[in-house]
Amino acid sequence: MRITRKVINNSIVDTEPEDFYFDLISGKEIESPVPFKGSNFMPIDLTGDGYHEFMGNEGELDGWVLDTKGNKLAFIGGVVIRGGKVLDRAGETVMVYYPNEGVVRIWGDLDAVESPYNQKRFANPYHKRMQHFMGTGYNHLHSHISCGM
Repeated sequence: MRITRKVINNSIVDTEPEDFYFDLISGKEIESPVPFKGSNFMPIDLTGDGYHEFMGNEGELDGWVLDTKGNKLAFIGGVVIRGGKVLDRAGETVMVYYPNEGVVRIWGDLDAVESPYNQKRFANPYHKRMQHFMGTGYNHLHSHISCGM
């Protein structure tokens, strides 16, 4: 990802970042593997299978949980705060704020089953530390770090 900032009228203005995707084995550049674009999606593996679902946080997909093909799986609504391994249960969870109610809810998949890969990933002390070290941006909105792991 290349963050593109421009200086306009003596102030720094963020523009849409440029995303780059590569095949892990060959190193060849590929098209985006997901059919939607933008940084307003929280990558989160709710099912625990090792593939991320995405929580929309803006526009027509705001509040929707999508699979990697862009199919709508569930409507959660609210404002995404963070996601990741928040609870000691299978799969990741997403923490959502509901301003009209003044409450925070944590959502997960009751049927989640962690793949052996995810069990190993979540057992790594680095993963747990990064989940709680907020300065890294790990598993927070506008963060691509999770998908890169």
